Amino acid sequence: MTLRGVDFSWSRPPVSLLKAEQVSWVGRYVSVPHDSKNLTPDEAAVYRANGIAIVTLFETVAMRAMGGYAAGFHDAVSARQQATECGQPPDAPIYYTVDFQPTAGMLLTVGQYFRGINDAERGVPVGVYGSYDTVLWLHANGYVHYVWQTAAWSHGQWLPNADIRQVTNGMVWNGFAVDIDDAEIAEFGQWGINTPIPTPTPPNDWQIKMMAQLPILSEGAHDDPNGTWYVRRVQAILKDVVGLSIGNAGVDGAFGPATAAAVRLFQTAHRLAADAVVGPHTWAVLVTGQDL
Repeated sequence: MTLRGVDFSWSRPPVSLLKAEQVSWVGRYVSVPHDSKNLTPDEAAVYRANGIAIVTLFETVAMRAMGGYAAGFHDAVSARQQATECGQPPDAPIYYTVDFQPTAGMLLTVGQYFRGINDAERGVPVGVYGSYDTVLWLHANGYVHYVWQTAAWSHGQWLPNADIRQVTNGMVWNGFAVDIDDAEIAEFGQWGINTPIPTPTPPNDWQIKMMAQLPILSEGAHDDPNGTWYVRRVQAILKDVVGLSIGNAGVDGAFGPATAAAVRLFQTAHRLAADAVVGPHTWAVLVTGQDL
C-alpha cells in the first residue's frame, strides 16, 4: 500500500488543493523556534479537521548533523517541545534531516548526532530523512527506526525497507512548491488522525508527599559535607541516567553553571518551566519519570 504525501516548508498549499491532489498526509517542519517555515498549532488543527495526517521533520541548516552529540540532544529537546505545542502525541516520531551527502568519515559524527537525539527522546522511535547511503548506515547501526529516503544523492538506489520515499522534488501546484512522497507502509510515523494525546497517570500520594519534603535547589547551592547530598543526587541522575554534561568537575555537590544548564535542558525536554531550579516538579520527573 502506498499513501501519497507532500512535504513543504514556506509554501503552505491550501487544504483544498491538497485534497484535490489526493494527498493523504503532509510532511511539515519544526526548526529554530518561531521560524516562519514551522508547523503551527492552528495549521495542524486545520489538517486534523480535514482528515490529513501529519509527519514531523526537524531541520535548521543542512549540515546540522555534523554538530555531533550535543547538537543532537539540543535539537531533539527543541523539536519535541515544538511538536508537542502543535498537538503531536509524545510517542509519535520526528524525522531529523541529513540534507547533504556525508562522506564515510562524516557518518561517525552523524551517528553521534543521532545518539544525542535518542538520548533526549528517551525511547521514542527516531526517524531520519536523507540519502540512500546515509539512511542505510544509520538504520543498520541502530540509530533510527523510521527511514525517509530522498531521491537526491541516492543515484537511483532505494532502500527496500524505507518507510517513506521522496520521489519528486520541486513540483509546483498552482504556484505552491512541494516535494512528492510515497509512504510505503500503513504506519510511518504519521499523527493527527485518530491519535489522541494520552492522559498521564496521576502520581501516588506518597510521591507527592516525598517531593514536597525535598529541598529546592538552584545555582549556588552546595551539599553540606556532614548532611544529605541532595545536589550530588541531582547531578548523578543528570549525568549517569540522562547523559547530560554537568561540567568537568562532575558529581561534586556544587550546583554551578554547568549543572544549571543541564537542569534547564532536562526541564525543557520534559515540558517543565526551564528555570534551572530543582523544585517539586523537577524532583518528581527526575526521581519517578513523571510530573506531580
